[in-house]
Amino acid sequence: MKCRNCGKAVPKGAPACPECGAAAADVRDEYKVTLCADGKYRWRYDASLYTNLSIYFIVWKIFFWIITAGFGIMALFDLINGDTDLITGALKMYGIIAGGMTVFSLLCYYIYALYMGGKYCVEFVMDEKGVDHRQIPSQAKKASRVAAEGTIGV
Repeated sequence: MKCRNCGKAVPKGAPACPECGAAAADVRDEYKVTLCADGKYRWRYDASLYTNLSIYFIVWKIFFWIITAGFGIMALFDLINGDTDLITGALKMYGIIAGGMTVFSLLCYYIYALYMGGKYCVEFVMDEKGVDHRQIPSQAKKASRVAAEGTIGV
């Protein structure tokens, strides 16, 4: 059995984690909310990156609006200049770029999902001040490496 707080091995039947002191037996619900020795509740949420595409759609929306704004500005200038033929060509190009962006970003998303082991894991910590959340340390390291690789040369 592993501790939900620190990830260290907890001997079977132990009342608390020998490493961090988190209570091993105080499980509250389906998310396995645990009241730890420090008085804080902790639980972990794992989302499948393969079936839960919410992260992909957030990234897609960002790119979509950037592309749409760029083409909108181009179309506005074309209208001001009276070049309506250019607008038709720009709309075709917009469709091609938006479709290509969709396919390319989905491919990149699934490569990222493979690299992350197919899961996005978050730990929540709740006390009287509120709820804090952070990515599980091992995944945070992987995500940092992806970000560093993506920004080389920028």
